[in-house]
Amino acid sequence: MNIDPEQQSNYNEELSYAKDFVSKSSWHIFLTGKAGTGKTTFLHTLSSITTKKAIVVAPTGIAAINAGGQTIHSFFQIPFGPLLTKSAGALKSSLTEQKIRKNKIKLFRAMELLVIDEISMVRADVLDAIDEILRKYRRNSKPFGGVQLLLIGDIQQLPPVITNEDWSILKNFYPSLFFFNSFAFRGCRYIRIELKKIYRQDDPVFIQILNEVRDGYISSNTKVLLNQRYVPDFDPDKSEHYIRLSTHNASVKAINDKKISLLKGKLFTYKADIEGDFPKQNYPTDGELELKIGAQVMFIRNDSSTQKRFYNGKIGEVTFLNNKKIHVKCEDLEEVIVVPKEQWEEVKYELDKKSGSLKTKIVGVFTQFPLKLAWAITIHKSQGLTFSKAIIDTNRAFDHGQTYVALSRCRSLEGLVLTQPFNEYSVICNETVRLFHRISSDVEPNPELLDKAHKEFQVSLLNDIFGVESLKLLVFSATNLLQKQTRWEGSLYDVLEEILMEIIEPMNEISERFVKQISALIYGNKRKELSQRLQDGANYYLDKLCTAFVKKLTNAIFESDNTELRVEWTDLNESFFRVIQAKTKCFQALQNATPVDNLKPLISKLEGRLLVKPQKFELKGVVSTNPSLFARIKLWREEQADNESRPVSSILHFNIMKTIADYAPVTMSQLKAIQGVGDSVVTQYGRAILEQVREWKVNPEKKEDPLKKLNKSTGLNLTEQLFEIFRKEKES
Repeated sequence: MNIDPEQQSNYNEELSYAKDFVSKSSWHIFLTGKAGTGKTTFLHTLSSITTKKAIVVAPTGIAAINAGGQTIHSFFQIPFGPLLTKSAGALKSSLTEQKIRKNKIKLFRAMELLVIDEISMVRADVLDAIDEILRKYRRNSKPFGGVQLLLIGDIQQLPPVITNEDWSILKNFYPSLFFFNSFAFRGCRYIRIELKKIYRQDDPVFIQILNEVRDGYISSNTKVLLNQRYVPDFDPDKSEHYIRLSTHNASVKAINDKKISLLKGKLFTYKADIEGDFPKQNYPTDGELELKIGAQVMFIRNDSSTQKRFYNGKIGEVTFLNNKKIHVKCEDLEEVIVVPKEQWEEVKYELDKKSGSLKTKIVGVFTQFPLKLAWAITIHKSQGLTFSKAIIDTNRAFDHGQTYVALSRCRSLEGLVLTQPFNEYSVICNETVRLFHRISSDVEPNPELLDKAHKEFQVSLLNDIFGVESLKLLVFSATNLLQKQTRWEGSLYDVLEEILMEIIEPMNEISERFVKQISALIYGNKRKELSQRLQDGANYYLDKLCTAFVKKLTNAIFESDNTELRVEWTDLNESFFRVIQAKTKCFQALQNATPVDNLKPLISKLEGRLLVKPQKFELKGVVSTNPSLFARIKLWREEQADNESRPVSSILHFNIMKTIADYAPVTMSQLKAIQGVGDSVVTQYGRAILEQVREWKVNPEKKEDPLKKLNKSTGLNLTEQLFEIFRKEKES
């Protein structure tokens, strides 16, 4: 890569690769790096890097709020506890009974990029569950339903949390519960991008110590240097603002409770203002924050003002309190900070039907002073924070990565104090993690891989355009639906079979050959030949695929009074419309020599991933022996159902309605003789049905009411009075 010399000092090669692989490829990305290398910063700038429709999730509520997304379990509606999937070898999936709302399914289909933050804490079975859900509801057999993954985190830091009871079940399916042991991840192609430039520390000696602790290989020199940081019975002056990092919640609470109880003066309680839905487990600080003057506190978010006086993890001391104000003094600032209240938002994703874009909907707001007591904090809660001075107790470390996370919170070796002599046994490194780290280093980025990924991305986009797999899957879904149901009439099933045999199957063979040809041109960098070939192909496909498909489907006949069937068919019909509409627009763009990369917004519609206004193909209704009588009875049935606020099928079943229209009975005995017409129908609606038949006999070609016809065609819902005005204006 050629870098401007003036930009060389600020250039970060790994970050550049990360941006390019996100925006110019469909490869899954594992973005990792040591503590303080800018992983979170990259996440927060993602919207400026790519236009792909991205969903951000994280394993815990606090992590999700910090990442600006939702928890994994909330977004994917995954139950807690062990999750068994077919891919893991389970005979029955844990997600079989899962009920996913229709709007959530639309979100799944709209998504193009799934970002999972703090991936080191995500269990393998959870990642497999995500894979199963996306494949199912996106109707796509590719890993994760064809969604690109951006996994952000450091596997040398905190691992997944699992109870002994859950592990007793899951150990039969997984060698370990780290995300990389999921069957979905092992079956997909990914690139590992490791950020190497450390921004948190600048002392090369301290960085070397952290590297050794991270890797679990401690040199004698590192032992000596760390043991020099052991200070027996260390009791710093409160003005030095040390924070203690401990492995267990109980010891942290005991320290904070004791410290604040020893302070003289009034205890002030500040109650958070909570609006909407904001789960208690996601509170970023105490709902009732208790403080005294002299309390050591930590800011838990960055200063949102232009002054930037504090950051997430900054330590200070409370110098003034009243019912509405809190003043905090930090040692590196001359002036006290008048602490403002801050807001945290609980968000959920939804689809904007007008623009087709993904947007976050705020469902809850937590407003509180951005502080918490900070004489002590757990190592787990410290992940992602930075401290100038810390007292670290790791001798009771019980999990992989705890010691490394604790030590790496510090900016410098001088700001670190150990409560016990350094014990290398407190450095716990999982051998599975070490193995994966070595193996994954074989898939690090380089210019050749990036070029390959970009060309594959272009081929994939063109395969989406010229391929017919999405249409084929929709046809199979529709024919399977019609096979399972009986209460419908028409030629739709036969038409779909004709579409499959006469259009899709022949085009499938042509598409495979065509994509191979354009792939050779892309990999051969033959841009001029590629442009011409795509123009020719677009002309051919627009006629042989799109035009032919629309002509056949819109001539199909379909009627049903089965509500469930109508709803499912409407959903499939809308999917047919979106795919054909997207392909048509892509072909039209290619006719005008549009570059392949610029087609992405159009292609994203192909599998229903971009839903603007729902539209569908208009199919013809069933034509009975007496079509005008059938239409009359059908209209009467709809009006009767409206009057009684009942489903149309409860008034008169579809098949019976058609049979009545075919036989056209004019007497009660003739009506009763029709098979399927029961006593209840005769009693409730017999006279009204016969009245419709008799009127039809007198005037079988009676025209539709002009008011209803106009309302149907214009959607204006005119009243009688407005209709007369409208008609007169039109006549004049």
